[in-house]
Amino acid sequence: MEKQDIVKEIEKKITKLNPEQKRKLLNSIRTSLKPKRIRKHSLLELEGLGLEIWEKIDADKYLNDERNSWK
Repeated sequence: MEKQDIVKEIEKKITKLNPEQKRKLLNSIRTSLKPKRIRKHSLLELEGLGLEIWEKIDADKYLNDERNSWK
């Protein structure tokens, strides 16, 4: 069965629905067409990420080396 035929068949079935059934169907279709919400993240969720990289590095020495490299 081709897509056009399927659509026609669905349209025929929809005409047989009562108004309340049509509203429910319409709401269902609207819901399925809404874009999915993307969950926003907090910057605080990144706390501690990559902590192991900095474990053995002296922060003061690192900053001084960086500052000296800008000169």
